[in-house]
Amino acid sequence: MDRLAGKTSAPGSSRKVAFYTDSNAWPGGAEAWLTHLMLGLRSAGWGVSLFLSRRSATDAWADLLKEEGVDVTRVRALREVDPAGQREATRVLRGFPLVHVNKTHPRACLPVMAAARRAGAAALVSSEHVVAAPASRYPLGREIVRHLVRRANALCDVVTVPSDASRAVYLDGYGGPPSKVVTVRGAVDLTPFDKPSDAAAVRAGLGLDRGEKIAAVVGRVHAGKGVENAVRAARLIREKEPAFRLLVVGSGPLEGLVERLAGECGSADAVVFAGAREDVPAILAAVDLTEYGIALAQLELGNAQE
Repeated sequence: MDRLAGKTSAPGSSRKVAFYTDSNAWPGGAEAWLTHLMLGLRSAGWGVSLFLSRRSATDAWADLLKEEGVDVTRVRALREVDPAGQREATRVLRGFPLVHVNKTHPRACLPVMAAARRAGAAALVSSEHVVAAPASRYPLGREIVRHLVRRANALCDVVTVPSDASRAVYLDGYGGPPSKVVTVRGAVDLTPFDKPSDAAAVRAGLGLDRGEKIAAVVGRVHAGKGVENAVRAARLIREKEPAFRLLVVGSGPLEGLVERLAGECGSADAVVFAGAREDVPAILAAVDLTEYGIALAQLELGNAQE
């Protein structure tokens, strides 16, 4: 990170940073992380601009950021190989000494890296928020994906990943200098968690009994989030702890599939689907275990299936 500071603090350079993302959801963990980062830099005196793909799902996010003084420009969504998109990105990124590309998966925003360099960026960062191994339905497709990601990210000064496990997956799948791949864990605004709440009332509102042992998974019900594993694990835990119930807080494209899975694997009575909620801090204060503790049950599930 020191070498980035040197590049962007050279004589004549301005304290401006451009963020570029293909986000297609709000609210979401990656978007919350990015919001904290942008507003923090803005309060430290940086000029912050966000280039955000034109998707209706992020309209509310764009409006919120504009109200906070972030310069938001909507741009076209990019394909993996996209000459027209690369030209547009080159045009809008001119004049920014620092460009930070936020990717929802390794294959996203690939033309932006070359565009940033063509636009004259002195420092370029790519943040991989959901790291996955190369995948494709086509013959040799995985090798093509691996090549495209490697070529694009080779232009970056730093590639950030959200965990050490993600770093291992990234290096195994895409290679590159290990010194360039840095773990940067997500930040959370703890202010909302300081407010008092009535745990009994929260539980009652969710149809949960006072004496039950409640674990919660909070997040979008989306591929890669692991909600399916938590639902499968709920049955194993329920067999050993009859008072256990799993609370799934969030919505997403896999809601119907996960609800059917709960019935098929015998977890229907052990799982409560709460949908998207605005009172997550109060819910977390009312439960006994969060998704991190459920990882232990998921491990046990894996051992049982072996």
